[in-house]
Amino acid sequence: MEKNYIGVETDTFYNDLYTKTKIFLFSKDKTIHGFTSLKLDSIEWKKKKIQVSYSGDTVLAKEFRGSLSIPIHWGRYMLRISQDQTPLYWLLTSKGFRTYRYLSVFFKDFIPNPNTNNTELKELREYIAIQTFGSDYHSDKGILRRSRNLQTIRDVVSDKNYIAKTKDSYIKFFGEHNPNYHQGDEMVCLAKFDKSNIIPFIYRYLISDQNVS
Repeated sequence: MEKNYIGVETDTFYNDLYTKTKIFLFSKDKTIHGFTSLKLDSIEWKKKKIQVSYSGDTVLAKEFRGSLSIPIHWGRYMLRISQDQTPLYWLLTSKGFRTYRYLSVFFKDFIPNPNTNNTELKELREYIAIQTFGSDYHSDKGILRRSRNLQTIRDVVSDKNYIAKTKDSYIKFFGEHNPNYHQGDEMVCLAKFDKSNIIPFIYRYLISDQNVS
């Protein structure tokens, strides 16, 4: 974590990790090169029960960025959860464009999104974000600005240069809608985890036993 973020508090990090439902490790040659985690909760929304999977910190060593290993293993776990017929949503807070970019790789529809504006999904995001983050969530911008345990990306200059030069519409959208990401602001995102909303080639990976690099 400290290689990638400034402001990491060790005690806070471990206390948060203990609350997670699942932790995913990316390792090679018996060395851990990355991880992510999630916390699964059930809530009531418009008199119906739904499941919300909130992703915690995600870190991957530079030399392995672009690998789908962690996302696919995460997705296979999520797919198993979704089998109980209770609607499942992925809540993601993103202070970096790489994490945000996973949404467009995995899902047809999600928010925020440069191509669509799903008002029903946005309404649900507002409800979940306020319940989860309280006054730290700024609904006018869809941004989480933490009052405690604020972390910022360490390699800010590299990220700024990449966003400025890229032609990727999703990455440009991230930079425009979360301009203070370098100060620790997190874009609050939501997607429904359902077969109908998963990109077909990703879904084929999720239901197969094929190893992913």
